[in-house]
Parts: sequence; C-alpha cells; structure tokens
Amino acid sequence: MQNLIRLFIVLVVTIILGFKVYAVPIKIGAIYNISGGQASLDLSSWQGAQLAFINYKKNYNPYQKALYLFLHDGKTNPTTIIKEATLMFQKEKAVIGFGLSDTDMVRAAAKAAKNTNRIFITSGATSPTLPNVAENTVFLTCFSDNAQAAAAAEFCYKNLKARTAYILFDYKTTYTQLLIKYFEEAFEHLGGNILYEDFFSHDDIDLKSQIAKLKTVEFNPDVLYIAAGPQDIGVIVKQIRKAGIKTPIIGGDSYDTPLLISTAGNFANQIYFSNHAYIANDNPNPAVKKFMVDYQNRFHCKPNAFAALGYDTFNLIATILKNTKSFEKKDLTKSIYNLNNFVGLTGNINYQNGTSIPKKDVFILKIDNKKISLAAVIKSSF
Repeated sequence: MQNLIRLFIVLVVTIILGFKVYAVPIKIGAIYNISGGQASLDLSSWQGAQLAFINYKKNYNPYQKALYLFLHDGKTNPTTIIKEATLMFQKEKAVIGFGLSDTDMVRAAAKAAKNTNRIFITSGATSPTLPNVAENTVFLTCFSDNAQAAAAAEFCYKNLKARTAYILFDYKTTYTQLLIKYFEEAFEHLGGNILYEDFFSHDDIDLKSQIAKLKTVEFNPDVLYIAAGPQDIGVIVKQIRKAGIKTPIIGGDSYDTPLLISTAGNFANQIYFSNHAYIANDNPNPAVKKFMVDYQNRFHCKPNAFAALGYDTFNLIATILKNTKSFEKKDLTKSIYNLNNFVGLTGNINYQNGTSIPKKDVFILKIDNKKISLAAVIKSSF
C-alpha cells in the first residue's frame, strides 16, 4: 500500500511539475510592417501567422509547450525595425523572431538578432544574400530571388516564346536590384537578348521619360520585366498600358498585392509574376482550401501567398520549438537543420546541406481582366 501511495505521489508531482514547465509561455516575436509601403504584403502575412497560432491554441494540450505570439510594427522603416527587434529580443525575451517581406527590412532585423544571439526567420524576404548577414542567424521560409527570377526567365523564353526583353527597375531597393540582375543572367543564358534597361525611384514614379524611351527601342521587346515594390507596381502598369503599350509585363512576388489590380483597374491585363503559391478556389489541395475558408471567416478578406507564408512560418517555428533541446541559438539551429520535409501550404520546407534557404517550386501567375490564374509551375534550380 505504501508503495502505491509513493507511486501516486510521484505521478502527481510529475504532472504538477510538467504543468509548471509547460505553463511558462515561450515567446515568439513577429515583426511586420503593418504601416507604410510594405503593409499590403506584411499585413496579409501577419494575419496568416495569427491564424496558425489560433489553430495551434485550439489543438493545445498541457503536455505541449505553451507558445505566446506578439507583434511589433516596423512601419516600413529600417531604423524602427532595429529598435523594435532589439526590444523584442532583449526586453521581451523572444526566443526566436520572424516576419517581414523585404530584404532591406530583414537586414535591419538581422542586426538585432545577431547582437542578441537569436535567430530570425523571414517569411517573405527573398534575397539569397540574407544568410550572409551572420552565420545561422537568418533563415528563409520562402524561395530566393535567383530562384524566382530564373523561373520567370524560363517562363518567358519557353512558355511565352520571348526572345527579347526590356527591363525597368527601382534602383533604390535591394530587392528590385537583385531581381533584374538574376533575370538578366538567366534570360541571356537561355539565349534571350536584353534590348534596353531603364530605372526609376519609388520616390518618383512618373514614367513619362521611361515610356518615351521604351517606344523608341529599335525592336519592340517581346516582354517587359519590371521589378517594383508592392506600392508602385499598380501605378506603373497603369501608366504603361495607358500609353498604348500592350506587351506582356512580368515581375516578382511583390505583384501579389491587391494594390496592383485596385490601382491599375481595367489596365491590369497580360501581367505575369512569380509567386510562392497559388491560393485560389481552383487549387485542388485540401489544405489550401481549408486555409482559405478559415482565413476569410477570420479576417473577412481573401488570402494571398504572403498570408500562406506567414501561416507556414509560424507552424515551422512551432515544429522547431517542439523538437529543440533548449532555446539557445545552437540548439535551435540544430533543430532547424534536422527538419525533415516540413509540409506547408507553400511547399515542402527543409534546409539541406547546411543551407538557410529552402528549395521550392515557383508558381507563375497571370492577371487578365483583373482576374488571377495559374500559368505555370516551374521547378527551381536553386
């Protein structure tokens, strides 16, 4: 009898201690630009992360680690992001951080992560140079710019039968600089020819002079590759189409913003862009369908691929934290590299051979008559 009593006491104490350990919330810090030029991408991604957290709490049991999610607004300002990220890691003791959809913004967050010996996982910034900020500090949930630009070049050359291209880009943004660099390399490698290259600044998107030059190009280009931020692309498309130029326009994942169609309106035709997923009713994936219903019920708007990236990133982090030995950077890093084909809405995510960037398919989407459809899925070579 005494042995049974002792056993009972041991079990009770074990359960109580277990509750005590898991009841302490493990803090996950998110940084997104809820205001400013990046808000149309980042708000969607943050809402996707929130939905994943809500689903996690629904399925929570006392034997799981209790996760706590909180947000800081970067306000599309690198200085603000450094300040908020430092606060998040130092004062609020986040064990890991995530978010953001722009390279320059993530570089700012990475400085704070490096200085506090923490990890930052970007849900949507695509520069392949980001992991170079500091070893084992920055990881990507998304594919990289060289992957999406190469896929766009392949689509232009093979699917659109384009042999010539005109390039226009925002010269003040790292994201757009990298996109045109990688597109040009890939397109010329396939046998294509860049007829002309021009630039603009997001501070001034009156394209009268650029359009005038485009109209004087000796041979009309088969495609226009335009690298622009989400706040600018709708204005640019409208100006080009109003000038009577009907050449197909193609660009990167920054086109996945409601601002493009709402700004360009009836001029939103013959537009293609590389993206992380196809989030639409005709996608047969049941997980995508459920995500769309849950997202619309919660936020009363349709999700895009950035919402899916936010959703995947939180779930990825929950998996990492579940499998880690401790919350020290070295153990979190080990848990990340030990991931075995994490299945997300945007594809399988793993970090093979010590890389910080997953290899994922690239979806090419088309906009015609203000409607988005799937044009192709390109296997990434990066």
